[in-house]
Amino acid sequence: MTPTITTNELLDALHASRNGRPVRQDDAFTSSELVKATSWSLPTVKRHLHDMKASGGLEVVKVHREGLDGRVVTVSAYRFVSPKPLKQAAKRKR
Repeated sequence: MTPTITTNELLDALHASRNGRPVRQDDAFTSSELVKATSWSLPTVKRHLHDMKASGGLEVVKVHREGLDGRVVTVSAYRFVSPKPLKQAAKRKR
């Protein structure tokens, strides 16, 4: 049986990996960076990212990172945001 991990635990582990530095709203992390920070498996991290995106608590952005070969590549990264209240989200769809 796979242990259940909450989204708050993901954010707590990320906070702890940053030596107590808070996660700022403009911080964006790749899935590999999140795996390294949390010591969780990639499927576990991705499951939480999907859940957070569905709830409006995650924004997908593109960032530049250096690959192993030294080239700078554009990759997907994830920025944690406060979910929008349902009333505001519904008003914007109109």
